[in-house]
Amino acid sequence: MLTTLLVLMLFEKTTLGATVYPTGVPIYSDSFIPAAAQVVYYVIEHTGDLSNTPPETVTSKRPSWETPLKIPDEKNNEEGQGAKPLARTHRELLNLHNALIREAKLQGIAKYQGFSEEVLSVLRETSMTTSEEQLRTVLQEALSRGHIKRADTKDMAAKVMAYLDDPDSDLRKAMANLKPLQYT
Repeated sequence: MLTTLLVLMLFEKTTLGATVYPTGVPIYSDSFIPAAAQVVYYVIEHTGDLSNTPPETVTSKRPSWETPLKIPDEKNNEEGQGAKPLARTHRELLNLHNALIREAKLQGIAKYQGFSEEVLSVLRETSMTTSEEQLRTVLQEALSRGHIKRADTKDMAAKVMAYLDDPDSDLRKAMANLKPLQYT
């Protein structure tokens, strides 16, 4: 009896944050970090030309949202040899995306194959709002549930949420006509 109880407690600790099937293999993550990374990636891809290449080229080079995005070198921009400088908010979105990817890798979230039903229900609800509200919601959920652990990632998420609260921010203006990412 005691052995069974210890095994159950150990099993429960190793599967926190995931839905577990009878086989004991965690399949769906309860974390909002991958959802936040997807929404940030979607906003980056659809609110401006970050690499001065056609959007179809950018999306074809990156197989998924899991790949960190390259931030253009500012040194080349100052010398006039490189791409035009990024807007401050786009640079911060890139940094946030990369920080979320790093956070997910450190927490081992990549082993999961999708979202839990709880996370999906929130994502479906945000699909019926604006893209600003969707981004704000996934970041708030990730922060309020304690999914984001690193202080630098928390600061970046808070900064992006502050831009979303400011009606005159460049990010809010860029997202004004952007439809939310659809989850079904």
